[in-house]
Amino acid sequence: PVSDPVPAAHWWTAELPRRTRVWLSLALGCIAAVLVWAQDVDAKAVGDWDQCWIAGRALLQGRSPYAAVNAESSPWPLIYPLPAVLVSLPFTPFPLPFARAAFTAVTSALLAYGLSTRWLGLLPFASGAYFWALMGVQWVPLLVAAVLLPWLSALLVVKPTTGLVLWAGWPSRIAVVGG
Repeated sequence: PVSDPVPAAHWWTAELPRRTRVWLSLALGCIAAVLVWAQDVDAKAVGDWDQCWIAGRALLQGRSPYAAVNAESSPWPLIYPLPAVLVSLPFTPFPLPFARAAFTAVTSALLAYGLSTRWLGLLPFASGAYFWALMGVQWVPLLVAAVLLPWLSALLVVKPTTGLVLWAGWPSRIAVVGG
């Protein structure tokens, strides 16, 4: 018997159908939301994304988003550009704990969809780096999703320093026009 020199593809490298990717993405988004909601015992702590939520609420009330994020609401001034505030607007009608959970659900689901072309692509969800970004309600999952899904690449402008580096590595005309 002659052995096959090329082993059969392992299940973790097999391509996933679109429907499976969508369901996996929704499931991982829901898990992310539950984890953030469960750890959110002190909604008064202000993280990166929270500044955009505060600024978005001010913007909807006709106030300056940059003046709204001050020493009383955050230990730092608003350091994000207006597009980050605009991306956060859909979450501003909700209380901060729910808004955090919803934001992480959406960004994690988008990241999962971008990574899930194969089962192996989902390994980052088991990493400490993802968990750190998740629990800090950070922009990184959305920015990585914007690199993986070209139709999201215009969102690289929400965090210009990181977005520019990601764009330099994976340039896109859509990102330039959208940005």
